[in-house]
Amino acid sequence: MTNEHIKTQWHISDNKKMPYLIYNNKGYAVADCKVYHGKSDIKSDMNLIAAAPEMLEALESVLPDLKHYISIQGAGPDKRLEAVISAIKKAKGE
Repeated sequence: MTNEHIKTQWHISDNKKMPYLIYNNKGYAVADCKVYHGKSDIKSDMNLIAAAPEMLEALESVLPDLKHYISIQGAGPDKRLEAVISAIKKAKGE
């Protein structure tokens, strides 16, 4: 499985006829967030989905530093490394 689709920024549609779509930089729709079951806070969900590629990139960029810190200080009760690795794997479908 390749994850090339996550190596780009995503944007919420500004098209008033299709306001629930999220597009990548190539203009392809990557998510349809149409409101179902009366959900009213769709904008928050759309913002989170649109930010996903940047959040993944940020997690991947801090992972080496976090591993280095834990190799020196020890993990102790700190669960950040596990949380970061788990989130990265989930985003990549691993």
